[in-house]
Amino acid sequence: RYNGSAYPYHDCDSSSADSPCFMSSKDYQDTCNKTGIFSSDTKLNPLASATKVYIPYCTSDAYAGDASFGGWEFRGGAVVDAVLSDVTSFLDLGSKASTKLVFGGGSAGGRGAMLWLDRVRDRFSTNSNISVL
Repeated sequence: RYNGSAYPYHDCDSSSADSPCFMSSKDYQDTCNKTGIFSSDTKLNPLASATKVYIPYCTSDAYAGDASFGGWEFRGGAVVDAVLSDVTSFLDLGSKASTKLVFGGGSAGGRGAMLWLDRVRDRFSTNSNISVL
């Protein structure tokens, strides 16, 4: 990440002032009021009754980083890895037959999901109860 001098539309030095939600999760709410795949309306969403985990985007690295550069921290990869570990242990992911893990994202999170798909599949490949979709 650089200070934005070569990019006319965004100055990374002012990211926290412009969009603080992309720099920290400290001000996030405890619940997610998203629609679409997160909707609890069974008429609109075939996954309405599924357990869902929402990872707000605050790492500014498409969930790919695990390093620091120029005073900036890029730990999105560590965030996803920690969430997958928590989901596995707290939700007992894979303990029941035919568990399906739907893994995706939107905007920069969608790009991050594409980067993670193979790693997620490989992480759970030894558990025959989990299908990664």
